[in-house]
Amino acid sequence: MSRSKVVARWHVAPVGEQDALAEGAYAVLADGPDRTRARFSEEVPMNWNKWFRQIHRWLAIVFTATVIVTFVALSREEPVVWVSYVPLLPLALLFLTGVYLFVLPYATKWRSGRRGEGSL
Repeated sequence: MSRSKVVARWHVAPVGEQDALAEGAYAVLADGPDRTRARFSEEVPMNWNKWFRQIHRWLAIVFTATVIVTFVALSREEPVVWVSYVPLLPLALLFLTGVYLFVLPYATKWRSGRRGEGSL
């Protein structure tokens, strides 16, 4: 019995189907007699929202690291005071990406035309 379905953007086909296995990258989804492989059916470019989310995540990691470095530098006998300003740049960028991500759902709703439903 030949089963084939599309799950998200992956084409799933039984291992025995040579036409489905002809090209592309595959991942084994299950072992056993009905073992199937999947291949990515199309490339999806990353949109701006995903880029901002990813940048925001990495900025959070950088900010955390700079705060830890600041605590270590200021805990010494003779602290280096200028190090206390190091976390401000990642914090500012984190703030900007955070505001963008916060406003994003409201802007999407506004752009979709639902802004005038309650008004006369």
